Amino acid sequence: MTDDSTWPLNPGVQLKRSEIHKLEVGRVRVGGRQQHGITSCLLGTAHLVFMGEGGEENGYGKHDYFIDDDTISYTGEGPVGNQSLLSSGNKFLASASPTDVIHFFWRAKKSDPYTYVGEVFVEPSTWRWDRAPDRNGDERDVLVFTLKRVSNLRMDVSEENHLTAVLTTNRKPAIKRNTDAPWSPPATTDLIVSGSSGGVATRSEHTLQKDFGEWLLAKGSDVRQQTIEGQVPDFVDATDGFVIEAKRSSERASVRQAIGQVLDYADAARRAGMELKPAILLPARPDNPRAHLVLGLGITLIYRGTKDGFVYEYPEVV
Repeated sequence: MTDDSTWPLNPGVQLKRSEIHKLEVGRVRVGGRQQHGITSCLLGTAHLVFMGEGGEENGYGKHDYFIDDDTISYTGEGPVGNQSLLSSGNKFLASASPTDVIHFFWRAKKSDPYTYVGEVFVEPSTWRWDRAPDRNGDERDVLVFTLKRVSNLRMDVSEENHLTAVLTTNRKPAIKRNTDAPWSPPATTDLIVSGSSGGVATRSEHTLQKDFGEWLLAKGSDVRQQTIEGQVPDFVDATDGFVIEAKRSSERASVRQAIGQVLDYADAARRAGMELKPAILLPARPDNPRAHLVLGLGITLIYRGTKDGFVYEYPEVV
């Protein structure tokens, strides 16, 4: 842990990012890489970790929050594509010892300076893989770490209370990792959006989900809205045992995205003790190569029929 006689900051102090890296400790500049959320500093003897609003646009934010005043959920580094344990920051956090020196900074808004929260350590063996969008909005695998604050003996009661108040006031709610409730139709069906050639256009964003959900309910199915490991599938059909991802297009890109999402949902459901079969819901049957791909992966294909109702195509049982 840090020697209190050398580290110059008390928790609650606010500084710009550039000012943090220019600090000196015993005539040694703190240093570190200013564009990274996890960086070594003080000639490799310590690390700085940054979190806060503004991270979402770079592929962070979903799993970044204070669980309580002393416990932090923190996403690893890597803004595009699947994150890797081989990157320097992720590798360090995954193998960090409770005695490693890590200074944690946080900001509530992108325009704010960073608040020094204090020294933290990584909860041993608590990191996990999860899912979140990257900088381009594409779903990917991310590393999520649990950090714990180290008590700071230099803080008096008023300083501790002030920091707690700041963190509590600006804290965003933690993701509910596992919830279960009856499904209800979306409040909105059609959205009016800007047309590609000017004017306006109507986009049927929720119509497919609404129609399908009500169709399931009408035939007596137990339709659920569940959160599984922080992920929210469009439907869980508890009667027939399906986890279902809906897309408003049957084109290749949408089918490809649905495949990845629903297989991830089914895998997460298994870890939660639920054996749910993967299925995707589309407005129409995709072309034959895409349909064969879906069925070949063990995924049930659901789409609108010619009459009121929906068609199911089941994968062959091997």
